[in-house]
Amino acid sequence: MTLLVVGKREEWLRAYRNLFSETEWEISFSDPEELKSDELKPGESRQKKPTGSADRDLVIVDLSSLDSPAPEFIQQLKEAEWTDKILGLHIYSNARLVKSLMEAGLDGYVHIASSSRVILKAVRSVSRGEKVVLLDG
Repeated sequence: MTLLVVGKREEWLRAYRNLFSETEWEISFSDPEELKSDELKPGESRQKKPTGSADRDLVIVDLSSLDSPAPEFIQQLKEAEWTDKILGLHIYSNARLVKSLMEAGLDGYVHIASSSRVILKAVRSVSRGEKVVLLDG
């Protein structure tokens, strides 16, 4: 499985690099603003794949690290068509707020303080095409 982890906070990226190192998955990391400027430019081919990478089975996004509104970023990822599965992590524990993110195109949502076991479960579930919402850390 190939994953792209999108986020800004170094401590978050370091933690997920360690978490996913226990798997056989191909993992790459990107800053959301670099991804947005390099890969999601409006008007360019929607078939463009991330530079130097294969198709992604899943994109995992730290939604709390975005400078732009999360629903807008999610929609841009979906429109780019180089992944069809997006797992979002955020501090929201309110079902109504999470519902708006799911409606924007998320395939799964996990509270950012969730345990490694919960996050890995969500990654596996979303990669199989299941919709997942896990609000408790």
